[in-house]
Amino acid sequence: MAYKVAQAAKKALSLDYSGANRLLLLMTIMLCWLIAVGAASITIFSNVYQVWQLNQQGQISLYLLPSSDDSEIQNLQEKLVAFPAVSAIQKLDQHKVQSLLQPYFQTTQAFPLPVVLVATVKPNIDRQKFDALVHTLAPTAEIDDNRAMLQVIAKTVNLSQWGIFVFSVILMGIMSLLVILTVRTGLREQKKALSILQFLGGTDAFLTNLIVRQIVLRSLLGWGIALCIAIAIVVCIAFIWPFLGNLLTPQVWLVLFFTPLLLPIIAWVTASTTAYSIVQKS
Repeated sequence: MAYKVAQAAKKALSLDYSGANRLLLLMTIMLCWLIAVGAASITIFSNVYQVWQLNQQGQISLYLLPSSDDSEIQNLQEKLVAFPAVSAIQKLDQHKVQSLLQPYFQTTQAFPLPVVLVATVKPNIDRQKFDALVHTLAPTAEIDDNRAMLQVIAKTVNLSQWGIFVFSVILMGIMSLLVILTVRTGLREQKKALSILQFLGGTDAFLTNLIVRQIVLRSLLGWGIALCIAIAIVVCIAFIWPFLGNLLTPQVWLVLFFTPLLLPIIAWVTASTTAYSIVQKS
């Protein structure tokens, strides 16, 4: 008997025929999709930056004058290989140097090419002592220092992460407003049924639960649809650009899955407070 009464009460307070409820489903799909794709994209971007940063930090390029003596170059290589945190020193051949300079000059045959040494180093290298040693052995040598560029790109990554965070907070606020609109509109349309259920002895908690359950189920449905769309997009991108496959770490999938789940949680909290307030005042 109680089950039949509950089903009748649920049908009486149904929000399925409310236009705001249908709008809530569509907006939940869109908002969850935006948060999922945005969070996954910034995570992939961070992975790209970390890989690139490790590659940049792991190599230091030295540019010597074309007239540098072979014995001077050999002595520099021997001293640098013995330097702490230096794994290897490689001298690039002229064809490799020419290919590196080709994008910046129409022809590389009109001037002598510099001697390029590439040092493979560990992250704990002492750059001040390393640079001092290079300038002692080869005063005219130019050292390719990527630290300034690394700092700029690191700030860009941090700003992007904060931008996604602020964007997500805005979307959460929009979600809260939609839930409030849906609950208020639905209960206004079902005001007569709500009064009858209260007259028959329906408690505030019971009636609130009937409303909140519908909002939560609708938001979870939107989350599930948005998640499927987001996963399909990420898989297609990885298929089109296979090199991104290595960047799809478990962290990316966790962010893709759990970040948009915040919206159904916000919908549950907002619907609970809004519905209970309206039911008490009615």
